Amino acid sequence: WFAETEESALVISGITGRINRAVWGPGNRTIITAGEDATIRIWDSETGKLLKESDKEAGHQKAISSLSKSLDWSHFLTGSLDKSAKLWDARTLTLIKTYVTELPVNAVDMSPTLDNVVIGGGQDAMNVTMTDRRAGKFEAKFFHKILQEEIGGVKGHFGPINALAFNPDGKRLFHITLYFDFLYSYSASALGFVLCLCFTLGMLICSMIKPCRFMAIYAILIL
Repeated sequence: WFAETEESALVISGITGRINRAVWGPGNRTIITAGEDATIRIWDSETGKLLKESDKEAGHQKAISSLSKSLDWSHFLTGSLDKSAKLWDARTLTLIKTYVTELPVNAVDMSPTLDNVVIGGGQDAMNVTMTDRRAGKFEAKFFHKILQEEIGGVKGHFGPINALAFNPDGKRLFHITLYFDFLYSYSASALGFVLCLCFTLGMLICSMIKPCRFMAIYAILIL
């Protein structure tokens, strides 16, 4: 048993702006951080010493919003408001690939079974009411991990996508937008599509009445 204490086991300092993502590195020997200052840093998890940081020219130019690691932790993917996602070596922090899109990137993930990455985002929620969903570019886009080519997309959102996650079997992709409290599950199942459509229409009505309460009920039903 570990005794509960108010003292921090490790404090990492020297970062400008908010940290949006902090994850363990390979073997939990390092901690990888990324955030508002658009820089990725690797820290020693025992001493808190800065080991590496991303190159400012090759790296992101605006705030990093998301980070997703591969199953073997050999590489990881970052998304940024600079309208790009980048693939990095987890040990050396070497830039491997860059995926360019026309939308600010809020969420990224990598398929556990295929050489595919998915990117989602859209314009800021505060500007959503000023335009329609087509102008907002509320779409999850798929890219080939190696070739960096766009290979497909999933439309249907009415607000910016804020989270993406593949199911461990690689057959389903969950994506969520907080603006309208919708949760989408995309799969090849026609029945699943119909159910998601029914739940989505129901949530559109419910969110206008009691958004928080119906968000919880909807999440349970859809999962």
